[in-house]
Amino acid sequence: MSIRRWAICMLFLATGYGVQAQRPILIGIDVAKPVLLLLTPSRPAFRLAEATAKFPLTGNRFVSVVVGYGQLRSDTVFRNVLIDGGGGYLKIGSEGVKPGGLVIGWHALASLSRETGTYTFRGPVFGDYSQQAFRRNRFLVGAEGLLGHQWPLSKNFSLRATGRITVGFQPQPNGDGEPPSIFMPGIGPLVGHSLVGSVGIGVHLLYQINRQLSSN
Repeated sequence: MSIRRWAICMLFLATGYGVQAQRPILIGIDVAKPVLLLLTPSRPAFRLAEATAKFPLTGNRFVSVVVGYGQLRSDTVFRNVLIDGGGGYLKIGSEGVKPGGLVIGWHALASLSRETGTYTFRGPVFGDYSQQAFRRNRFLVGAEGLLGHQWPLSKNFSLRATGRITVGFQPQPNGDGEPPSIFMPGIGPLVGHSLVGSVGIGVHLLYQINRQLSSN
């Protein structure tokens, strides 16, 4: 199943609970990821960007949709092989926001990345020698649970900090002599091979859209 069909199915299932028209929609971006980009502009690092939208359900629950992009510029990670990769991801799930600001939720996710491995031999006399070792596409599906807190900043703005635990499955086997993926967009650094896991944090600045006003 393609990512597009998977996303349509997940969104249909999530919104089947009945979106509440009278409650506002929340949109936002992860403000921690651009800070990471500014702090490490020229060193091996992650390049990340993420946007989200929260559609109200019954009670204090929301349908959560997250899209983003991730890129890795690595240092030597495996037998003189450097891995560069980048791609996009989609997360769809449900979140609950308690009256005190406690956030509990989950996401199903799909991530797609293209990786390039470059073998580099350090030459002290004639200079370094580099050759492409492999190029591959990576696809991952999984789920994550999240826990966080949301603070109101003004009438329309709020700040949300969350931590997450993610598990995922990569169906593609590694080629002979190829290292496993060390990073996937939307998940971050990986532990494992086909069955992988990761943890992460997010800091989102959210803006509230009044749906009644926008429909006039």
